[in-house]
Amino acid sequence: MYLFFLDIDGTIYDGERVADEVIDAIARARAQGHKVFINTARAYIGMPEQVYGLPVDGFVNSFGLEVFAEGRFIHRNFIPRCRVLEIAKYAFDNGKRIYFEGEIRIDINQKREESLCPDNIDEFEGMLGKSGVCKFVFVDKPTDSDVAAFSSEFDFCGIEAIAKGYSKSHGIRIVEEHYGAVREDTVAIGDTDPDIDMVNYAGIGISMGNGTPNLKSCAKYVTKPFWRFGVAYAIDRLLEGDLDALKNNE
Repeated sequence: MYLFFLDIDGTIYDGERVADEVIDAIARARAQGHKVFINTARAYIGMPEQVYGLPVDGFVNSFGLEVFAEGRFIHRNFIPRCRVLEIAKYAFDNGKRIYFEGEIRIDINQKREESLCPDNIDEFEGMLGKSGVCKFVFVDKPTDSDVAAFSSEFDFCGIEAIAKGYSKSHGIRIVEEHYGAVREDTVAIGDTDPDIDMVNYAGIGISMGNGTPNLKSCAKYVTKPFWRFGVAYAIDRLLEGDLDALKNNE
């Protein structure tokens, strides 16, 4: 049994939809007894609407901070509430535009119709209530001072602050343990540098044909580009046992 892990943006999703060819390939893999997971930096509550309805076995979100399988969260790492409040105060005091994601989304110093937008720390605390927060994200590139303020507890992946020790590959390991699988059973497919970690880790690591040079250089295999339904092509070749076909595709 393979455990497939698929990135979203630029891998299966073009900003508007997931192609039927990809959906059908996912269904074929599952019909043969394999399991398919989405593995994304996006929070569980922040995915495109269509993705929730895909015929997949679960989701690895927020660099492994949230793992959803069998209709429930099998893992969810929350930042301690007292620390969330300290981070929020830092944002208010320093005029930083950030947002928190987990069980809810709360934006600070920016207004969005679809999320909670408090005007001060007291309003933030009231809106937060007992909801869990997994990560926080700077809308603008964090400064060196921002990074220094949080680097003892969080790693930064671009503008996102993630609890130390978490990554897309960490999420894969959580799923492996849940199903009693091993690393050699895993397949990871992505297209950008944040996918390097999971593609390097997986037993079969695949870059999209439209992947970044850094990702392609470390991937064991390269499938066709997104616009040629590279994920579907990779899944079908694996189901056929034809790994040689997953070389030098552009």
